[in-house]
Amino acid sequence: MIRLIAVDLDWTLVHPSQGVPESAWRAVEEARAAGVRLAVATGRPFGGFGLEYALRMNPEGYHAFSNGSLIARGAELVHRVAMPEATYRRMVLHSREQGLPFYVSGASGRLYSENPPRELHRFALRMGVGYERVDLLELPEPCVGGVFVITGGLWDSLRPSLTAVEGLDWLEYVVGEGEVVAVADPKGVSKASALRWMAERYGLAMEEVAMIGDSLNDLEAIRQVGLGIAMGNAEPAILEAADAVVGRLEEDGFAQAVRLCLEPSEVR
Repeated sequence: MIRLIAVDLDWTLVHPSQGVPESAWRAVEEARAAGVRLAVATGRPFGGFGLEYALRMNPEGYHAFSNGSLIARGAELVHRVAMPEATYRRMVLHSREQGLPFYVSGASGRLYSENPPRELHRFALRMGVGYERVDLLELPEPCVGGVFVITGGLWDSLRPSLTAVEGLDWLEYVVGEGEVVAVADPKGVSKASALRWMAERYGLAMEEVAMIGDSLNDLEAIRQVGLGIAMGNAEPAILEAADAVVGRLEEDGFAQAVRLCLEPSEVR
């Protein structure tokens, strides 16, 4: 039986232009009425609109941000995994040497950059969080994640040196016209590790946890939980790894996923 449903946000619960479908909130209420906990598990920074969605979903429960580097209980951060200082410095120096558009997430959820990508201002507005231009070697708080936004050809040439930096795990996304968003997280940190942390504190086995997602940062969680559900708009690797596939977000796929989690285990 599923007792905890973990929810990705973008393109799973939240449509970038249409917001959250009303059918999704109705399904959330059905789950809560059935005594099933819900948790946001997102790559978004802590705070802003992501926290608002989390608190509406479960105001007193655990939620993971920054791909699992930060975990909150309600609106209070209760767990964080920061990058080792030496690892962080090497990543900043790489960005300076190559003049790369680069920003980092602080442990408070705030974003920082010396050489902001073109889209950072728009991204921060969409997330509902702030960002500052600062000397990254004088960051006022620990770093929990870094993001490079560069052309695919340049990333191909830089990948060996950047991914050789110890203490990091990487995710790569191709966006726009051949740009790559390369996300660096502390080694061993993921949505899957965050769900294991939550499950332990809730007294649950991972078999009692479900994950609903669509993107590569959901992959390990979908593989490790008892029920992994891919949205119809998911990446091919997610569709292949999932136990079940539902409709696209705009087709009420999120509501379908939640109701699948509420079915008796013998039906699934």
